[in-house]
Amino acid sequence: MPIDSNVVKKHFLFSLLSAIPERRGASFIGMQRWGFLAASIVVASCFSMLCYVYFNVSQQYSEFIVGSIAWRHENKFHDYATLFCLVATFFITLTFITEIAARLKNSISSHAEQRFHDVLIYSSALAAFWLTGLLTTNNSSLLLLKFSGLLILLTILIFTTFLFKDKYFWNNNDEFDEIYTKLYLSIFGSAFVVAAVSIGVNRVSALINNSYWFNIKTMYKWELSVVALTVILLITMIIKTKSSIRLGQLLDNNINISQLFFPIFFLILIPTPHQASGGLVVGTHLSVVGYSLIGLVILLAYFEIAVRFRAKRGRINDNPLVSFHRWVQLEFFYL
Repeated sequence: MPIDSNVVKKHFLFSLLSAIPERRGASFIGMQRWGFLAASIVVASCFSMLCYVYFNVSQQYSEFIVGSIAWRHENKFHDYATLFCLVATFFITLTFITEIAARLKNSISSHAEQRFHDVLIYSSALAAFWLTGLLTTNNSSLLLLKFSGLLILLTILIFTTFLFKDKYFWNNNDEFDEIYTKLYLSIFGSAFVVAAVSIGVNRVSALINNSYWFNIKTMYKWELSVVALTVILLITMIIKTKSSIRLGQLLDNNINISQLFFPIFFLILIPTPHQASGGLVVGTHLSVVGYSLIGLVILLAYFEIAVRFRAKRGRINDNPLVSFHRWVQLEFFYL
């Protein structure tokens, strides 16, 4: 008996969608957790963008002349590759995210699965801002979309690492929330360290007329390298640590160490230098009082850090999350 192609297509689509429902549940998890769909769309968009850039290869034609495209030596291969990549990556990502969510619920708790969904929504927010700007302005930059995709992949990686620990590793839900919050603070803190060092090097280099300075591309390369090393370190830390209490202590140390570089941000109060003769030059210099005030603020910041570290050694409870929040407020106040 001949096989009906429509039946085969319907059966294939049903098999594909049957891999998406939540394990041990009959409901479609994409309808329950719409953040999984949003995150999958963002990841698929990022990968399709890469396909469009790197699959721009020569196309073979069956005829000698096929039109103006052949005359201009252009092709549509990357257009088709982008379409197939978008669809395939969406279903692969959605299936993978759904599987992680089901394992988090079964291995740890439903609270962990809910937090995974929430963080994916937060990570997808930048892509929503990018889409809004694309519809309302002429800005065609893909920076926000790329950053949103990186955050989503980072979230998937972190919560996948949590699967190496069972529910007995975590004492309660509040501790789980604190741990993953500290993980993100450690990652963002490492990025802030590179930004602070770049600002310090550029401002000091301009003041002493040194030719060495960090341009945007160099800073981005260092940012990606340091963040990648930090993520590898944190993943290793999660896998090797025997208790959640010890993991929290190690993350506290990472956050506190990163804050040692934050006072350098106050050097941004020095007027912005401009590039000239292969180096940076400060066009408008501050008075001696201005430079003295900047130095005083930096010294006070380090004094506050020293007092806090000493209080911690004296076993006085000082939450690094509160300290990190104070630093953010202080930076915005001065900048």
